[in-house]
Parts: sequence; C-alpha cells; structure tokens
Amino acid sequence: MTNTTTAARALAANLSARAIAIKHVQALDLLAAGAGLANRHVLAQQPSLPSIKRVNIALLSSTATVLARHDLQRRQIIIDETSAVLAPAAAFKELLEVENIRISIAEIESPDLFLQTDRGEGFVKDLCNDLYYSRYSRYSNDGPMSLKQGNELAAMILEAKAAPLTEDGPSDPVEAAIARFFRFGEETDDFWYGSGRSEVETIVQKLADAIEELEIDVALDVDDWVSALEDPVCQLLADEDDSEASDLLGSYDKCEVNFFLIPQGYVLDQMVRSHKPWPDFAHLGVGPELQHALSSLGYTVAEYRRMSGNGRENDEPLLHGLKKRSEPLVTPTELKELVENACSDYFAFSLYAVISIQDLIKLDLTKPITFSQAAISVSHPYSGTFYDTIKKHPITVLPREGGLFANVGYSPADSCGLYTPAYAASLSNPQPAARALELA
Repeated sequence: MTNTTTAARALAANLSARAIAIKHVQALDLLAAGAGLANRHVLAQQPSLPSIKRVNIALLSSTATVLARHDLQRRQIIIDETSAVLAPAAAFKELLEVENIRISIAEIESPDLFLQTDRGEGFVKDLCNDLYYSRYSRYSNDGPMSLKQGNELAAMILEAKAAPLTEDGPSDPVEAAIARFFRFGEETDDFWYGSGRSEVETIVQKLADAIEELEIDVALDVDDWVSALEDPVCQLLADEDDSEASDLLGSYDKCEVNFFLIPQGYVLDQMVRSHKPWPDFAHLGVGPELQHALSSLGYTVAEYRRMSGNGRENDEPLLHGLKKRSEPLVTPTELKELVENACSDYFAFSLYAVISIQDLIKLDLTKPITFSQAAISVSHPYSGTFYDTIKKHPITVLPREGGLFANVGYSPADSCGLYTPAYAASLSNPQPAARALELA
C-alpha cells in the first residue's frame, strides 16, 4: 500500500500540474475526507493509505469547497484528482457501456461520483423525462369542486385583488392565494415518496442487473443509488415544472358572488332597516344606506316615498350629488315585492350570480363589471334570508355602486336550496365603448 505522505505529495503535484497549489497538510485533509476519515490526524495513524471501495464524495466535496474559492470548476478538479489518488486510476479512466450509459467501475460503487459528471447529469435528465411530475395537476375524474369550496377560494381571490402590492409580497397575489388554497400543490418530496422513488428504483435495478451480467468484480448498490438520486432528480423536476396553481381550475369550478349595493364598507354595517319587526315597504328607514341602494336600482328617495307612502323623517342626513341609474333594474312592483319578502327587518340589496372562478380571476375590480344576467336580490347573509327576481339580460355595475363579495355569511344556494343553473352567469369588464346602463 502507498504511504500517506507519498500519496499527499502525489496529490499536491497532480494539482500543481493543473495550476492549483495546495499545502501538504491540505493534501492530507483531502485524502482523509475522501477516505471517510474525520481529519488528517486520523489518517496519520494509518500505516498506509487506506484501501477503500468508494470515495466519500460528501466529505470530499465539503473539504474541496474550502480550497475552491467559490470556483466550481476548481472544486471539481480537486475532487477528481483526490479520487484518482485514493482509488485505482483504471477504475476512473475505463468506462463501461451499460444500458446506453458510460460509467466507470469506481462510479458504479460511488453514485455521488458519477452524478458529478456530465454523464451523470444526462442520466438524471433522462430519468426525469420518464417521470411525470406537475406540482399543480388535476385528474379528469376529480370532478368540479363543491360550491362551498368555490366560495372559500373566491373570497381569497377577492381579498388578494383588494390588497395593495408590496415590495416583499408576491408578484401575483391572486396566483399566490390560489396556491395557498390548494396547499401549494404537490411538493417534489411528496411525489418522490409517493411514486417517483419506486419508478427510479425500477430503472436503477435494471441497470444493476445489466452490470451483474457483465461478470465484473463490482456490484451496483440499488439503495445507495436511489438515495443519491433523490436530491438531483427532485431538484430538476422542480426546476423544469412550469405548472401554476390556476391550472387546477376549470370552467366548471363555480362560486357564488354578490355585488352588494352599499356604500364602501362592511356589509353588516350598511344594511337597510325596517321600522317594523318585519320588512315593511312603507316603513323603511330613510338614510344613506337606502338612498345608495335605491340610486343603483334606478330610483331616488323622493320616488320611493311617492310609491310607498313613507312619510317618516330621515333617520340620517342623505348624501349629496348621488346620481341614480338611468334605467331601473326592477319595476316599482318588483321593488316592493323584494322588500316585503326579505324575511328580515335588516337586509341588503345585491346582484347575485353563480359564476366561473376563472371569470373572477380575470376581473379588474377597479373597473365596471358586467353580469351576463343577474338576480336582483335582498338578503341578510348572516341570518340566511334571501329573495330575488332574475333579470335575463346584461347588467353593468360601477365600482362606486358597491362591492363584489363571496363567502359572506350563509350561502344562498345552501340556505334557500336554489337551483344554481338558473343563476349561472358570466362576469367581465366591458370595453370602454361597450359600457351600458351607466348612471345618468
């Protein structure tokens, strides 16, 4: 066996020939690491250079990195030259052809060594090409999400759209919200232990069998190889995956939305009230909440007083300069019917629809929104009351008329047993030239 001092001098000379100067003690450190020893002092206790079957690439890489000065090519040269001194040169220079892979005997015994080479990188890439991984994937037999799930996701999307962008926040808040809803998809680690590992193991076992048929004095350890492949395979799968959380959504994934006709604020604080214990059309409290809702429906407070006979004094001072919609959304008879079927002495007016979540993602909430059709409704979302009349024509609402909400209180579809296909609609931002039904 070779004396450790002689081996260290040989390593230093080989590296010097490749323009890398190291000290004798550094050469001993490299040899100790490659042999899997704690340090050069343990190596010094050996009468000669240890006989090893495989180079400890992890320890050697760590020691080489200290000498490489952040130069990856320099580090690889140090690793290669140290490995050549520790193991027989022929084991590294003679490459075998196995299953269309060129590999040395030393690399068969040391998968980490093989994976450091271009051949190893190509092997990993071929493996990944045979694996199907998508962080965000959905199977055809999964079916649409429930309306309850859709409502929860819709609320997260609307919250993300309303939040201001920040320097340390996500570049696409909506995509981030969808990812959070789906628990950030399937991580590569989950994929590896779910199905990836067994698929890789099958390929590695085939390679091991082919090596065994060569009848050479070396065997491939399948478990070692599979363990060594986990990190590079998972990293490459993650790097090459371009799926997005929104890919999980189809046009069949629906949610309920309400465009509440309220001044800006919290729905519960902006409701219309009746001065009777029931919703009485002639005894509604006249204030900014009622005035705002009436103007968006196409009426003034004065017109409401005439049609209802409500002579009560205003509960609060009214808003100035509020314009009503040029064409009413409901007739006076329908307005009275809505109020008197509200089932609560507190309620809010809204446009209700069941829409595709994909429509919601595309919406710009700062611009007018057009419903292809909408149910003009009254509801108390926190007590589960709901009554409506469906208008089967496009209706455009402006941002100043209210706000779009989802998953507020009880679901009308659940609490009232609605036949949701009747409420299906599409939502979009109209082109400027196509804006219709603006406030006068």
